[in-house]
Amino acid sequence: MASELPATLSCLHPHTAANEPVTLLEGPVRVPVDNTEAEGAGALVLRWLPSPGLRLEAELPSAGWNAPHPGARVNAVIAGETAETLVNSARFSVKNGVSSSTISGSVSTFAKGAGDNLAHLGFQVVNFSDFMTPGPRPSFGLPPSTAELLWNGWCIRLSAVEQSEETFKSLGETGGYAFTHMGRMDRVDGATFSADDAEGVLDALNRFLGFARGAAANLAIRWGVDAVGAAAWERWSSPVVDPWKGRDNWFDEHHGNLLAEIFPAFAAAHADPERWEALSLALHWYQKSNTRAGGMEGAIILGLTSLELLGALVVVDKTSTLTASQYERLYAVKKLRTLLEVLNVEPVFPARSQNLAGFAGQQGWQDAVKALVELRHGYVHASKGQRQVVLSASNPATFEAWQLSLWYQELALLYLLDHRGEYRNRMTAAWLGEVETVPWSK
Repeated sequence: MASELPATLSCLHPHTAANEPVTLLEGPVRVPVDNTEAEGAGALVLRWLPSPGLRLEAELPSAGWNAPHPGARVNAVIAGETAETLVNSARFSVKNGVSSSTISGSVSTFAKGAGDNLAHLGFQVVNFSDFMTPGPRPSFGLPPSTAELLWNGWCIRLSAVEQSEETFKSLGETGGYAFTHMGRMDRVDGATFSADDAEGVLDALNRFLGFARGAAANLAIRWGVDAVGAAAWERWSSPVVDPWKGRDNWFDEHHGNLLAEIFPAFAAAHADPERWEALSLALHWYQKSNTRAGGMEGAIILGLTSLELLGALVVVDKTSTLTASQYERLYAVKKLRTLLEVLNVEPVFPARSQNLAGFAGQQGWQDAVKALVELRHGYVHASKGQRQVVLSASNPATFEAWQLSLWYQELALLYLLDHRGEYRNRMTAAWLGEVETVPWSK
């Protein structure tokens, strides 16, 4: 059984502070260009600023070859493995009469070693929430900041990194990026597996952590361990991840048990291409809305776009409340009201939306659904009259509309994932740890 294997796991490539570069590999470098090539020394480095990325940095002799120019793509070989590199910069220098070239380039993904016959797989997570799991003291990692996720014969143990308190403090002070968690993945029956076998589940976990955070997290570093405990395979990537910032969303950080409760349904949806195509798009819009892509107004537009898609997934596909043609014939207000009916949510203004309620009353908009839809229409179809209306909304009213749209999105996503337990209601929660039951289970 996987639970009988050693439960502890350390980061393979740790760092000590937020935004500190991590050197992953150093060694001889060979760079071919056209019919020439040069050999020198270099490293693969995971750098965070100004944006996260895996970079090849190499110093090579200048004589006897045609150095690549910025924008060129080269298949550089470092320590015997190929790294497809987009050259970003090339500098030439002369020291003691010897000329050299220093090149730096972006690498999307780099893998080394054999990914077969793995006993377990480890990974490092960038920028996930500082969660705690209630209950008995667990045996893995640094309790209680752990979670164990089970799905389809896989067991994933997720734990905060060592010195996590300092890591989160550093992130809070500087923002940016850091390895916040590490994980281990095994087959429940203890069987060996390949990296390809695990890829789909890890990709599901990657997206799931982004959903739980309300912003992109990333499993930037992955490695496989063989039967004798040696790292037999590694894969590094340039992470797509949002910078650190406090998030206000459905996942309460003092209820880490929610990760284990919801992940199986999420992984099952990820494994179903037909379901995942639409759900993935809705998740993307939700995260962009939550991180205020396009400003507050752009976030509201994205949120209402997501809600229309989520409405179709809930009202048509999941519950068959309406047929696809019936749903499509509805005006946007009726689509959103129908979604809320299924979710057992009244379209009233929550207590924390009184500025929005006051503005809506001035416009003659009778409820929260009408207010959200009219604001969205005013931003997208900006005739002179509509512009005057939506641009007259106060900043607090606009903020409350954004929050309301996110609450509706989170409820719809949790409904699609068959969650019937607790969650954090962003419209009512007053403190960390305050949760309530989803409305359709009441």
